[in-house]
Amino acid sequence: MRERHFLALTTIIAGLFSIVSSCYGELVIVQFTAEVTETDDPYYLLQGIINLGDTITGTYTYDTSAPDIYSDTWWARYEYDTPPSGISVRVDGFESRSDPDNTDFSIEIVNNAHAMGGSWDSFVLESENNLPFGSDLVIYELSLHFIDDSALAISSDALPVDAPEIAMWSQAQVWIRGGARQRSVAITGDLASAVLIPEPATLGLLGFGGLVILTKRRGDEAVISTNQRSKSYEYSESMSLGNCVYNAVLCSLLFTGHYLGF
Repeated sequence: MRERHFLALTTIIAGLFSIVSSCYGELVIVQFTAEVTETDDPYYLLQGIINLGDTITGTYTYDTSAPDIYSDTWWARYEYDTPPSGISVRVDGFESRSDPDNTDFSIEIVNNAHAMGGSWDSFVLESENNLPFGSDLVIYELSLHFIDDSALAISSDALPVDAPEIAMWSQAQVWIRGGARQRSVAITGDLASAVLIPEPATLGLLGFGGLVILTKRRGDEAVISTNQRSKSYEYSESMSLGNCVYNAVLCSLLFTGHYLGF
């Protein structure tokens, strides 16, 4: 009986996550790190806090179901105006990310372009409306730039479903551009790592699977007295299943909400 309950419950939750995934297509979420290699802060807007060699961490997210708005077979552009698509960065206590209320995020991919006797690949992600550093330092550009002068890094202008291999690109950088009171600041970092992390539905199902195992194990270890075995077992089975449903749905919402930016 218990096994059938857990099987049914697992099927229901899997169906819920399938619905969530279908709403967003396939989300690609990449976590990256970079080392600050250049700062341009002539007006001391960063107060000397961010320096060469410091670490930038962040993520970028996009939905692979977005259409290519260009008709070329070698040059593609994908645009996003809703979360969770966008970029987030953190460096030395400063944080910024694509504005969830006014998202303006795009991806441009160039595959094997030719000009002036050479060829190249490029993969550029850019967010133009972003939350500020602190209270008044406007961040008008968060972007990642991948350039390959050999045109061997990618084979099409389709959105990739994996994290980029940094070693395949001759240039891989993070750009942070902003300003305040008509004064500008710029931070550039060389990417050190880029790692694909599981999409929300996968994470939620993993968490739910762990919850099912723990709940079932606790139920198996329960000790029921002999003279009340039948009634106590039925009550315990019902309560255990009810608690499992409640906890599973709660964990599922937490996982999904965190990664979708709700």
